[in-house]
Amino acid sequence: MNMNSNNLNAKYLKKLKDSIFRISHAVHDINNIDSLFRFVHHEVETLVHSNNFYIALLNEERNAIRFPYYVDINDAVPEESMDLGTGLTSLILKSNEPLLINKKEYLELVKDNKINEFGSTPESWLGVPLTLHDNRPIGIIAIQSYSKDIIFSEDDLEILNFVSEQIALAIEKVNAIKHIEQISKYDELTKLPNKKLFFDLALKEIIKNDNHLLFVLIDLDDFMLINDNYGHDVGNKIIQKISTRLKRFIHEDEHVSYWGGDKFNLILKPKQINSMDSIVIDIMKAIKQNITIEGVDFQINSSIGISTFPDDNKNLNQLVRNAEIAMNFVKNNGKNNYKFYKPSIRQNLMDQYGLEVGLRKAILDKQWEIFYQPKFDSSNSIYGFEALIRWIHPQKGMISPLDFIPIAEKSNQISKIGKYMIENVCTQTQTWIKDGHDLIASVNLSARQLDNESVVKDIEKSLKKTGMSPKNLEIEITESVMMKNEKKSMEILNKIKDLGVFLSIDDFGTGYSSFNYLNTMPVDTIKIDKSFVSGIDKEKEKYKIANTIIGMGKDLNISVIAEGVETKDEYKALESANCNKYQGYYFSKPLTSSQFKNIL
Repeated sequence: MNMNSNNLNAKYLKKLKDSIFRISHAVHDINNIDSLFRFVHHEVETLVHSNNFYIALLNEERNAIRFPYYVDINDAVPEESMDLGTGLTSLILKSNEPLLINKKEYLELVKDNKINEFGSTPESWLGVPLTLHDNRPIGIIAIQSYSKDIIFSEDDLEILNFVSEQIALAIEKVNAIKHIEQISKYDELTKLPNKKLFFDLALKEIIKNDNHLLFVLIDLDDFMLINDNYGHDVGNKIIQKISTRLKRFIHEDEHVSYWGGDKFNLILKPKQINSMDSIVIDIMKAIKQNITIEGVDFQINSSIGISTFPDDNKNLNQLVRNAEIAMNFVKNNGKNNYKFYKPSIRQNLMDQYGLEVGLRKAILDKQWEIFYQPKFDSSNSIYGFEALIRWIHPQKGMISPLDFIPIAEKSNQISKIGKYMIENVCTQTQTWIKDGHDLIASVNLSARQLDNESVVKDIEKSLKKTGMSPKNLEIEITESVMMKNEKKSMEILNKIKDLGVFLSIDDFGTGYSSFNYLNTMPVDTIKIDKSFVSGIDKEKEKYKIANTIIGMGKDLNISVIAEGVETKDEYKALESANCNKYQGYYFSKPLTSSQFKNIL
């Protein structure tokens, strides 16, 4: 600091040095900015007449000035001004230069319309900008006198210059601390509390609360597919939209946090226990409302697990864990639903985990048997079959694919099972073909298999190894599976078609865009879903649907087969609608390879 020491006596100089030291020390030690403002003012008062002292800060986003510290013997604290540029404070912020003026100079500025007159007219006024290290002004520090006996000098200006540097340094320090806290406790994308802050908030709620609390864990269904198909930018925008909806949904004393990826966690305070289900249903509806991003419409389903304080548990970690168990139960059992935690759910998941462990051994030991359900044409001749895998467990006996396929998909074991299935079906089919039976073998692919290009190589290798013609193989997928990841599915299905293999769509008519994609997909066969076949002889609407599908198939040169035919009357009704391919228990149940050979 370059002060004119000739004008300062030794006693004042010592006081000045001591004050400078205390201000510098306070900047490093005080984290509360309001406390620092009071302390700095107290120190300035020992050096400069500053009964009238204020600190003004600029809010750039709002183009406004606020006064976090304001002491004046004449005037009250000014309100925030949106009209930046009409007062002395604004003048300094624009010029980023200190200003020392007397009453005459002040009135000339008013007269020349360079400033507007606010508050009492000062005899002397001194203001210094608060400037960050990048030379950007963020506010000012000012003192003013209403007495002719007190006129500020250049020495006072130098003191205020030093003080402004220290205050600006303190503001930068506090802002940096706030920024670090913001990063550590809030998610940058959604501005919601993150997992760390969630636990802090939850613990406080548990300590102070005797009433019911709901811990609601939300997992967005198949969100990874959106990122894969449309990119992470679109995925992030969807997350932001859902975050905004959830913030609007909760009450002021409730909490919503974002745990990253596709997970949110809420702490809700239901007023009545019997309203808990309706609250969760409303959350699901809010999430599912249409979201349009870059011209594409999305409807996001969610799997939700809920635990209840204090009924389930009073321990925070266990409450969170219980919500996770309930959510995982929903995920493992069809998704797009919610579940309140119960101890039986934990046991169910343990049973599923036991199946998962057992699957690994089943793959190693090849504990499989393949069944063959015949397909018949209009002349009642077998033209092919659908291959169905069954798990023959050493202790539990036969386990249905409905029980183990979802677990195999979730644990990424489905590709090994699928590879086994394709190899063995091709081997068996080629044997029958060599015996003189020209058959089309249908093999099902699951959702997870369509996410992995290795299935194309598995099919190609099996065809080459067995010598079977691709025209004797049909790959069958359900409509719902394909629509989960349409872009990726189409890529893989086209590669399968390039091998010369047929493609069949199972459960046709149940999807929301069944008729829309037939022109763009390489489809050879569609299977009328059994829900339209069952009772077709008695229900006119089902007959109309089946008749429409059959007619459309003929127009598009796509083969149509009815599945799930169980009675003679159903068969006759389908026959009258000109259906000429059938599968179902009326004709034959799934058969072992030896049983199937006997009816060929």
